[in-house]
Amino acid sequence: MALVCSACSYQNPDHARFCSGCGADLSQVRAERDPLFGTLVEGRYLVKRVIGEGGMGKVYFAEQQMGTVMRPVALKVLRGELSDGRTRARFYRECELVVQLNHPSTIRFYDFGSLTDGRLYIAMEFIDGRTLSKAIEGGPLPIATVERIVGQVGGALVEAHRRGIVHRDLKPDNILLAQNLDEGEFAKVLDFGIAKRADEQGENADITGEGLIVGTPAYMSPEQLEARPVDERSDVYAFALIVFEMLTGRRIYDAKTPLEWATSHITKPPPSFDDFAATRALSVQKRNAVYRALTKVAADRTPSIRVFLEEFLGGERMQSLAITPSVERAPVEPQFHPNHTLPTSRAPLFVLGAILALGLGAAAAYLATRPSLQTAPIIADAGIPDAGADAPVVPTEAFFRMVTGTDRTTNAAFALGPPDGQCAEVGPGGKILLELPDSEVVQTDGGPAPDLHIIVRDDSVSYRVDVLVRRNEDQTRVGADVVGSMRIDVDQFERETFRYVRVKNTNRRGTICVDAVGYFLVP
Repeated sequence: MALVCSACSYQNPDHARFCSGCGADLSQVRAERDPLFGTLVEGRYLVKRVIGEGGMGKVYFAEQQMGTVMRPVALKVLRGELSDGRTRARFYRECELVVQLNHPSTIRFYDFGSLTDGRLYIAMEFIDGRTLSKAIEGGPLPIATVERIVGQVGGALVEAHRRGIVHRDLKPDNILLAQNLDEGEFAKVLDFGIAKRADEQGENADITGEGLIVGTPAYMSPEQLEARPVDERSDVYAFALIVFEMLTGRRIYDAKTPLEWATSHITKPPPSFDDFAATRALSVQKRNAVYRALTKVAADRTPSIRVFLEEFLGGERMQSLAITPSVERAPVEPQFHPNHTLPTSRAPLFVLGAILALGLGAAAAYLATRPSLQTAPIIADAGIPDAGADAPVVPTEAFFRMVTGTDRTTNAAFALGPPDGQCAEVGPGGKILLELPDSEVVQTDGGPAPDLHIIVRDDSVSYRVDVLVRRNEDQTRVGADVVGSMRIDVDQFERETFRYVRVKNTNRRGTICVDAVGYFLVP
């Protein structure tokens, strides 16, 4: 077996004392040599060196032969005790979920399986960059940088949450900043290894073992700490802690031990932004967004990452990031202030004891009276374009307000709202998914009049339209190979309601320009 130099990755003979590539002393490498070094995992991944190690296992740098080039790969191998039969089934199920994530700020999964010794592994995209924690070591980040990272990481989390995946271990060490020639540093979210389905609870709901409190001391939500069920609001909490750290250049508390973290996060309000020179000029909007997301009781916290993005970035900035504002909006200036009296969470003593025993802590919390939410209009009214003699006799046409699941698509947000000449550009094989808010469906009129109106500016390219009736249920695929803008009668396919419309470019060459997707209101 070759002796791989940890400094330059040169493969030396097993008997070598010094590296033939860089001259480094190989004695330490030999003493610490991992059995996987130099091996070809699953006949595909040549393991070169260790690049990280944590509570769940090791991460190796490996290479995969792809034709005439070698693709760099990060290979995460879980500890042996995390590979029993019951855990294995959950591992495969959860990996199958994560591998479907395709947001540009989510680390891509290439493959997953088990080694010959039974240990589970994940092969994923390798990013040659620095962690966000390393970036924060230099002090507070410029507000423009914070906004960019918030938008990128937030977009990845919105997609994951929409698929029912809760990360549960958000922290600066799990956000990599990769170099992008066009945009500078680009954030990537990694380590969904302890992620779980939001709809799964109980002792068998994750791959980390029964009864284990999972997370990192400085970034756990109160409900994680108290071993209560978690959902996306736990990620909202951790994300707000990270944003606080980016803005101020320091963690929210000075706790050192797991018990100190738990005590601080359960009973202590966050410090005021006025305590830090870098954030004294921070806008009221951004302060309130962070404070609300740090609310200790999950029911009173910002309900989703999407709402947090809207409150922190504002609607115009979200549009530039192709992230659509949520239907649920907070007032422009919610009445949050760190000097409010805080109710305390009465975490059971056995939970604190478990934290101390496990070496885990909690995330900070802030309680304040939340003002009532303002609900934005679900639809925007616009006149019905001329559709000829068959046009439905209704006063308005409404347009979709939310968008997700884009692939090979740019400017996805331009497909929202009334036609304005600005388009979502969907490349060959790409798709764009538009939906109504979770509580809304469109009722079809039961007649021959069209229910949907897809406005495409280029009538020379074919596209397909899928009408999805319910989440996780059946869908109606209509409009295959239709040229130009089209009107669809959904109920002719025996569908009474629908919530989603997916427009897919079925042409192999051209790009389609989707200006708007609307539905006709039933009088």
